[in-house]
Amino acid sequence: EGVGWANDGDLVVAFERYQRVARYDFPRKGFKARATYLDVPNDVSEFSTNKGFESVGQFSAPAALAGQYLVIAERFLDSAGNHSGWLLRPEGPHRLSFGRSGEFDMTDLEILPDGRVVLLERRFTVLFGLAMRLRVIEPEEFSSGRPIEGRVILNADSDKQIDNMEGLASHITLEGETVLT
Repeated sequence: EGVGWANDGDLVVAFERYQRVARYDFPRKGFKARATYLDVPNDVSEFSTNKGFESVGQFSAPAALAGQYLVIAERFLDSAGNHSGWLLRPEGPHRLSFGRSGEFDMTDLEILPDGRVVLLERRFTVLFGLAMRLRVIEPEEFSSGRPIEGRVILNADSDKQIDNMEGLASHITLEGETVLT
């Protein structure tokens, strides 16, 4: 369901129905690469079949988060109604809460080179149709101990002729601008 690149170039994949996160040595072995699995939280046994791991990425900066993976479930709410995500670290998974508003679910993330995270969220209702939102999270929010909120940088709905909004990618232009796709 989610695909990203590890800092060493390996392909990282989040699987939703059979909740797991795998690394593949794709740059060196191509389609012959075999999966190695990261330790995931025990909570995965409680995920809905189609609302589990939806996005994955690995931090390269800042130093406090470097090397850690971030995975977020599409919709796995904590007791306060916030989305759940985890930092996958060598000492074990660390649970995070992401503020939920407007019935949006998480559909992807992109970790920028400076450690900021861009979240892609989607909402669908029969009455109002599709909507999507992008939020930017500053690295220091990951150590605040509070639900992570970020800053909304884009809201769009069916009036903007959007589609299902399942994936997010980024690149830096030659001029140094960050482009989100």
